[in-house]
Amino acid sequence: MSMQFKFTESMQVRADIILKAYPSKGSALLPILWLVHDQEGCISENAAGLVAEMLGISKGEVLEAVSFYDLFNAEQKGLYHIKICVGPCCGLKNSKWLLSYLENLLGIKAGETTMENRFGLSTVECLGYCADSPVMQINDIYYDNLTPDMLDEIIGMLNR
Repeated sequence: MSMQFKFTESMQVRADIILKAYPSKGSALLPILWLVHDQEGCISENAAGLVAEMLGISKGEVLEAVSFYDLFNAEQKGLYHIKICVGPCCGLKNSKWLLSYLENLLGIKAGETTMENRFGLSTVECLGYCADSPVMQINDIYYDNLTPDMLDEIIGMLNR
């Protein structure tokens, strides 16, 4: 049985402020989804239902937005969600080799999460840091001009 999603008290205050800022509740969809994602690390079916009810839209509309934007996760991707860019600019600077290096370092493939749910690994087509490629994002932090030594250092630091 899954737990029913509920905002924490402080997140509910933030949601109320956001809702007052929009003339139509439905227009607040993305900011409200950000709150859910910040609180839970993903947007579950239960959370989508609450958001739909809160905004007066269908659960399908909420889930459609979640699936459209790869900024949102529909399921938990680990304490540290690593997104490595494999788009053209990063690809020209060996990001696919770095992805392989990360997969070996973490013992998982892209799209998987480590057994202890510490790291999740995903690929994305662009993180918008083309001039400083190759690039990855871990939760809300971007790392650029990546090398294998940097990956060792970053993962080692997060494993402490």
